[in-house]
Amino acid sequence: MRGWFGRKSAPERQAFVPAWLQGEGEQGGFARGYQAQLDEVYRRNPVGLRAVRLVAGLAGGLPLVGDEKAVALVKADGLLERAAASLLLHGNAFARLVTDSHDRPAELHLMRPERVSVVSGADGWPAAYLYRGGGQVVRVAKEDALGRRQVAHLKALDPSDDQNEALQRVDLLLCPVIENMTLTDPPASPAPGTCYLVASGATGAWAGKDGMLAGHGDGGWRFIAPIEGARVLDRSSGQMVVRRGGLWEFGIVRAQQLQIEGMTLVRERQPAIADPAGGSVIDSQCRSSVSAILSMLRAHGLID
Repeated sequence: MRGWFGRKSAPERQAFVPAWLQGEGEQGGFARGYQAQLDEVYRRNPVGLRAVRLVAGLAGGLPLVGDEKAVALVKADGLLERAAASLLLHGNAFARLVTDSHDRPAELHLMRPERVSVVSGADGWPAAYLYRGGGQVVRVAKEDALGRRQVAHLKALDPSDDQNEALQRVDLLLCPVIENMTLTDPPASPAPGTCYLVASGATGAWAGKDGMLAGHGDGGWRFIAPIEGARVLDRSSGQMVVRRGGLWEFGIVRAQQLQIEGMTLVRERQPAIADPAGGSVIDSQCRSSVSAILSMLRAHGLID
């Protein structure tokens, strides 16, 4: 007992803190450069390795619904899992579309994010991507001559980035209120956050964007190609505009019946009613009024 209580205490142990959580100082700071960070966080850190594999694996296993060929391209060679890993480790993922000899989509090639540089256009938004590898630099345009997207750029959330295109597109989709649907030229001084429906024959910054939603924000215009059934509100008229049959339909409401306070006021069209004719006693004024009523009912589509 005397030996137990008389011995010196064990030296104090310091909690282990990985290098990648020790700040950014020169001594023991975060690894500089993507390759060094990849080694520090992923290859030499079992916790980071497990976390990345778990999240990326879950993303890669998500079910996809849509065109079978498009889904096959996205699911091929573990593309979703590898893209998720790039987002987690680098904050960016770049997928390039490769076509076959008939100019049809054949493959989605995931480019290593640390080798990609974004080239901005005159409006401040990405216009092309430079890919460096094997001592060469390849320039890939964002879109081809037909306006088809060549590179899909996925970005992790960065609240300090006021040009986060993904977030601004979400704002545009969640608040589909348009200021105008007849303009072919973009307004000279649009207010930030405003949205327009591009009319046919668009020019300038809207050229080739007929029928799209054009939203203006920091950095310029961004466009959303509408899907069938898309609905937006026209602020000037207060009416809904619906995408139907590849065209925008203005001010048309479709329903099986109209009810107000539980009472049905309008329902499907009823059979035709003939104009008054024949009879032994004829009231011309009454017949004229009945004919006018029937004509109005037909004009409103309530009867055949």
